[in-house]
Amino acid sequence: MTFWWLMSGAAQTVHLGHRLWSWFWRFLVLCLLWWVLTGADPHALRWGLPIAILASLMSSGLPRAGGWNWRLLGLLRFAPTFVWYNLQGGIEVALHALWPSRHPDPTLLNYRMRLPVGPSQIFFANLVNLVPGTLTVRIGRRDLYIHVLVASPKVAPILARLEWRVADLFGVDLIADD
Repeated sequence: MTFWWLMSGAAQTVHLGHRLWSWFWRFLVLCLLWWVLTGADPHALRWGLPIAILASLMSSGLPRAGGWNWRLLGLLRFAPTFVWYNLQGGIEVALHALWPSRHPDPTLLNYRMRLPVGPSQIFFANLVNLVPGTLTVRIGRRDLYIHVLVASPKVAPILARLEWRVADLFGVDLIADD
């Protein structure tokens, strides 16, 4: 493993400059987020600045997830799906808020992913949270554990369609079931 301080000459300067620039932007975004969350309270900066510094330093040491290479045609086909699940999720939350008598029947679902390991799986796991009444709990190498608000046999086919859309978006093939 090569560390930036062991590099020499111009390579060290370029790598160090990129790392500092990357860290600065993460720090700036975190500060902005803190400012918004605290209602622009200047007294909150005594906590916000150290936390933003620490979080941006820690995040700079995390490994990269790899390339998020989306295909344009896949993105155009995916956009309506994304809008639909956003709309459905919002309506479902509103219905539960307006009619508390709707009783949930929660369960934990183990969904076997067919996407290859990498960015497409991470994107899919985050996207599952848009499906009404679902929340990704844990991501395994091929398994996705999902908290489902209402146990229903309809959930798995919905997830399979969504997974197919993500595969199309990333331009990857789904792995055949074992």
